[in-house]
Amino acid sequence: MSTTQTSTSDDALPSSEQLSAANSTYVLDSQSNRIDFTTLLTRANTNNLPLVLIFTRHFHCGMCKEYVKALSKSTVLTDASRASLVVVGPGQPEGLEHYKQQVDSPPFEFYADPELNLYHALGVTRRNLDQGDAKKDNIGSHHQQGLAQTFFSSVAEIVKSGSLALKGGDFKQLGGEFVWDKEGKPVWAHRMRHTRDHTEVSEIERVATGASS
Repeated sequence: MSTTQTSTSDDALPSSEQLSAANSTYVLDSQSNRIDFTTLLTRANTNNLPLVLIFTRHFHCGMCKEYVKALSKSTVLTDASRASLVVVGPGQPEGLEHYKQQVDSPPFEFYADPELNLYHALGVTRRNLDQGDAKKDNIGSHHQQGLAQTFFSSVAEIVKSGSLALKGGDFKQLGGEFVWDKEGKPVWAHRMRHTRDHTEVSEIERVATGASS
């Protein structure tokens, strides 16, 4: 079954122009080393794996941490023989290790894109603090905490993070999810509309499984 997706502009696959722009960008590892996006894609393809690219909100966002923790419980996405999953956040690279620890250190690759070059190249440009309406908007099942609890836990984490408090990235920047198949073809895209709009983990699993066959 094909996993190729076509939908609204928020869910549209990257255009050839966007892919070209993405191929010219890089992300940073925890030591501030530049890693070309093409390196991430080529590495996955060389290993005959789909690339699952997750863009998060700022490094202090409790809602995105819930999402990454949910991804880390997936037997599909944590299996290095089935998918290559990369998490990219908008903060400074020195915050990556702290962030990874806060999401229980899953076996994913974590990178920073503080200048938002890869975000913008792939059309992930929306900025807002809209929490979504549970009556009409997509609210992922991974959200186990209430909004108030998530807000206060995020504030507490900012205070505890010390020198990293102001290095988490743009608070309004939203994220999204993209999947490339094992041949390097984009087959899935979703750009968040509000702060709780990450794609269901089960859907990412489905797409990644199809993209590896």
